[in-house]
Amino acid sequence: MNSIRLFISSVQQALNPAPKIAHEQVRLVFEQLRSNTVVTAVIALFFCFILLAETNVLLVFSWLSCISASLLLRNYFIRKFMCETAEQRINNHSSWVLKLVLTTTLTGIIWGTSSGFILLSGTLHSTFLIILLGMLSVSSIPFLAQFYGAFIGYFLTITTPVFLIIFVKFTPNPFAVTGMFLLFV
Repeated sequence: MNSIRLFISSVQQALNPAPKIAHEQVRLVFEQLRSNTVVTAVIALFFCFILLAETNVLLVFSWLSCISASLLLRNYFIRKFMCETAEQRINNHSSWVLKLVLTTTLTGIIWGTSSGFILLSGTLHSTFLIILLGMLSVSSIPFLAQFYGAFIGYFLTITTPVFLIIFVKFTPNPFAVTGMFLLFV
């Protein structure tokens, strides 16, 4: 009797691979988040080092503490996800998707707020920040391609503030700077 149930469930899974595929997409992103977390921390430290000479130290360290908190939250979810079995992950799929979208969107929001430093810095540092945020946006494409919701949450929260700030700071000719940003995006 158990063998018949097992056979029926395996046939149903073979006919409906959607839950397995969805689980695999989330698993791939969570596995890649480990190395991405380290790279994000290094880029954030480099970013702060560059900005310390140009902007308010308290603002830079406040931003650094926010990005550090989001990376710690992301690391907590990665460890928790990796400790679960595949069956538990499939059963908790919707909560893991929500956590994935929330953490990537939170990180995108924090990187998006860093575009406010464009207003506080000179032209050279502003250009560096625009290029850096453009490169972060582009790098999210192959990384988050497995899961579209997380990509949109991250990408839009970075690029939208940059476009708005470009039009505020570079009022005489914002289209040239926007074109530079779009070259990276």
